[in-house]
Amino acid sequence: MRAEILCVGSELLLGHTIDTNAAFIATQLSRAALTCTARPAPQGLRATT
Repeated sequence: MRAEILCVGSELLLGHTIDTNAAFIATQLSRAALTCTARPAPQGLRATT
């Protein structure tokens, strides 16, 4: 099974804040046998990974 993490908030998407929650969530998904396949960002913005 696959999952995606959707991050919202301009402070995350513009890199003003480090998104530590996404790493935590991805780890928990992995432990539950889910594969995190993407972390999409809204059009015109880029993810801060």
